[in-house]
Amino acid sequence: MKAYRVKGWAAIYENNRSRTVKELRWVPVPNKFDGEGFKRVMQHDRASDIFAGFILLLQVASRCQPRGTLIRDGRPHDASSLALKTGGRREWFEIALEVLSAPEIGWLEVFEVPDNQVIARDCHRPVSQPAADCHRPVSQVTMNGREGMEGDGMPPAKLSEAEIVKYDGALKRAKIELQKLGSLNDHDKGSKNYKRIGELRVYIPKLLKILGLQS
Repeated sequence: MKAYRVKGWAAIYENNRSRTVKELRWVPVPNKFDGEGFKRVMQHDRASDIFAGFILLLQVASRCQPRGTLIRDGRPHDASSLALKTGGRREWFEIALEVLSAPEIGWLEVFEVPDNQVIARDCHRPVSQPAADCHRPVSQVTMNGREGMEGDGMPPAKLSEAEIVKYDGALKRAKIELQKLGSLNDHDKGSKNYKRIGELRVYIPKLLKILGLQS
């Protein structure tokens, strides 16, 4: 399946504040007008439609997982789904996706999502093909070929889209579990829950580092 992502998302549309937020309610947008891509868009006969579509899809991408991609629940967004989600016109997104992914502008990148891609956080896989990570404790999702709590958590050179989704899902589950467990003061020292909180406090920063959300 063809999917789109915003080129340079982490460098251009994230900042030190956004990287600390779990669910964005806003997205920073550059306010310069001297780039070649911007000038090409403004010279297009449908510049208003393209730019309106781009701002709306940026807002959508900021709430997708992983951020910067136009993917929801493992399925790529298209012009119809973007129009339905935002209330914008389908034609805006059709022309925006076409023009902005062209090499001479390159605000969007096209990539392929395998039809049978595993989305670990949602376990969207047929029963006949169980996803092993879906039902394993979050501390034992493999990282870079090692078990999560035993390895050093160093990220691979470049994560694939599937890996980003997997680690993001593991991070969310770990945060939910930690929130449910409460603080260390709520449990007896040496108890199972006390130890588990300690594990999660080590595990979550490792996931953040892998996802590039923490240095």
